[in-house]
Amino acid sequence: MCFLFISFSLHFRPCSMARKINTIEEINDSKETWKIAVRVISLCRVDSLKFMEMVLMDAKGHKIQAVARNAEMVVWKPTLKEGETYVMQNFCVLRNDGEYKTCDHPFKLQLTGGTTLKVQNLSDISTDHYQFRSFGDILSGKLDTHVLVDVIGSLHDVLNAQANASLKKISFLMKDLSGDMITCTLWGDYATKLLNFRENHPSELTVIILTHAKIKEPEGMHPITIQNSMYSSKLLINEDIAEIQQFKDSFKSNQVNKPQGQTQSQTSGSSFSEQEKLTYRAVLMSIDDINCLKEETTCVTVGTIARFVVGKSGWSYQSCSSCTRKAKAPNGAFTCRCGKYNHEPVIRYRLEVMLYNKKDCVKIVLWDQECIQLLGKTANELRNQMIEEGEDDPLSYPETLDDLLGRTLAFRIKMQPAYSAASVQKVSEDEAVVQSILGKIDMDEQSLSATADHDPESSSASVTPCKRSSHMQSDDSQSPDEATQLSATKIQKRIKKE
Repeated sequence: MCFLFISFSLHFRPCSMARKINTIEEINDSKETWKIAVRVISLCRVDSLKFMEMVLMDAKGHKIQAVARNAEMVVWKPTLKEGETYVMQNFCVLRNDGEYKTCDHPFKLQLTGGTTLKVQNLSDISTDHYQFRSFGDILSGKLDTHVLVDVIGSLHDVLNAQANASLKKISFLMKDLSGDMITCTLWGDYATKLLNFRENHPSELTVIILTHAKIKEPEGMHPITIQNSMYSSKLLINEDIAEIQQFKDSFKSNQVNKPQGQTQSQTSGSSFSEQEKLTYRAVLMSIDDINCLKEETTCVTVGTIARFVVGKSGWSYQSCSSCTRKAKAPNGAFTCRCGKYNHEPVIRYRLEVMLYNKKDCVKIVLWDQECIQLLGKTANELRNQMIEEGEDDPLSYPETLDDLLGRTLAFRIKMQPAYSAASVQKVSEDEAVVQSILGKIDMDEQSLSATADHDPESSSASVTPCKRSSHMQSDDSQSPDEATQLSATKIQKRIKKE
């Protein structure tokens, strides 16, 4: 008997029980068992919405957005910290198709009940995570406006600041190291932070980092702008970090090495003249047309200050030294709603005047910044001077204010017919600016008149002027909310036919 022995050689592939670390670049929605080693480079918690959003970065510098909601947020809130490194695994993988995205990764992660994470010291993951975009690239339209960006630049000029509104706002020009400038708008707490910084450091070179900024599409003739996102942006102002110090050093070096008279290259539409800043997203209107407004409008006009409108608050008010809100306790120490403790109130201008042009007039309010610009004195200085001269009545109008009367100026005004309010936001004394704006307003009126004269349907009809509203009631409170978006559209002048 012959036996045939067959030898089987079995080769087993060694199997690891531990799941390997994946890179962020590998992540897709084919599975949920991804395992990643990451640093939390940005973390935003919105407790009122039970929502937490973060940006994770791995050792290769790839980034992905992650979110936690409701119960998962409660679980991970004590553990997750910005700047820490973790090994995480098991996520729900979703398409990253929101209107605004913190990363350009096609997917995002959602932490679930099955997600695990462990704090680990991962020194191979860099702490240098900013990805600053040049203003030239933003203004050229090359970038995806749905992806939030990080920017760094110096504060070049303030275009518009609304410190008296319930929702603060500041629009300003930022300049990068290439010399390009872009308009940036901050809202709410972000605006308050910058306004307070400027109050305390008025002459200091101000370098700003804004993370997760929105790129706003151009409107009409106005260029692309940027603004903070509602929750996820971070605003750093002159903070002691390497990025800001390097920017300052380079900025100062550029100023020293720039040949005298040399103008830096500017991206088209990215810098503003005084007239452009005055008319930015505003409507040029005559006083006659302003009195016809029914809706909130930001407009620019030319007029002569004819007289003061005397009200029960006089020409000034007592305020917080930081946010310009009306003081809670006049003549004493108080803590403002903004959190600032004041040993005593600060006197600021609030001056109601009648503005005339031709036969038309409108009542407007000149605030602190504009009065200081026109008079060269603060309200505090003026009040102290009056007291030194023996006049202690706060309702007495000092003769210095008479310097305003008879002056013809260009005004940027926020008209709020619902509140019978007209607040001056900016004023120009430049004669060339005044004449240019006045000429454009006159041209518009002549164009309208010519159109009406040659309209066959209206040739026999009488033109009825709109009802005037120049005799507005005196309002001794501060200006109503000035944080609404400015109009970017020329108002159509309508001819009413009877």
